[in-house]
Amino acid sequence: MRAVDLSPGDVDALARDVAARGGGLRLRARLLGTSMAPAIRSGDRLEVEAIDPGHLRSGDVAVYRGGHGRLVAHRVVRAAGEGNPDWIVTRADAPGAGDEIVAEQALLGRVRTVRRGSLLRRLVRRVLLGLRPPLFR
Repeated sequence: MRAVDLSPGDVDALARDVAARGGGLRLRARLLGTSMAPAIRSGDRLEVEAIDPGHLRSGDVAVYRGGHGRLVAHRVVRAAGEGNPDWIVTRADAPGAGDEIVAEQALLGRVRTVRRGSLLRRLVRRVLLGLRPPLFR
């Protein structure tokens, strides 16, 4: 597989086109911080599947277009199917992280798997109880 550098706008356009066709994406995460560690770390490769916002559930990790056009992967705290049809609420896994309201139009998909080196792990949905258990099985 060949690596290609794309601008955030190009990635967004590509992701929307692939999602509209029912496909998935494999992205290499380049985190600016540690907001999703240990579940997702800088350099991990993410497989992102297109998903209807109504099928997201609390505990899933959503990928969406955040501020300044950057792609963000954060855990869903409240999903569109849970009484709020036009938006989801996400939060980073880092302690003390605040909630972020995300419009459905900004949603690109859900993280399905995380590849770290030679290890491929399915990302496990977890119940949000303020506990931070291991996220891989």
